[in-house]
Amino acid sequence: MLPKRLKFILDRNVTLGSLLDSAIEGREHEIYFTSDEDLSHYGIPKAGLTGAGLLTLSNKLCNILVGRKVERFDRVAIWKANSLDYFFWSLSVIRRGGISVPVNGRMPVENFVRFAN
Repeated sequence: MLPKRLKFILDRNVTLGSLLDSAIEGREHEIYFTSDEDLSHYGIPKAGLTGAGLLTLSNKLCNILVGRKVERFDRVAIWKANSLDYFFWSLSVIRRGGISVPVNGRMPVENFVRFAN
């Protein structure tokens, strides 16, 4: 009998897009994240983000990416400061099948424009 973690790693049906769903299954009400940051603009309560809340938030951000016509293998620049905010967007890009490209949030606008072109 394989340990649960090893079964999960060897499961050929698990992809980067479905990994979050598989990891949270059966643990939807557990707190996954707490933060000193105010993340109320995402609807995250001060008590923290549950597994179900993380799935809901990720799906919401994925829908924004769909609206922006992000498709599988598209590169998506994430121009944000280091924060959970950055993590949420990167996770959503990966779940959408895109490639998250981190960009230093302190990069000046003119440098970013050159970088993006």
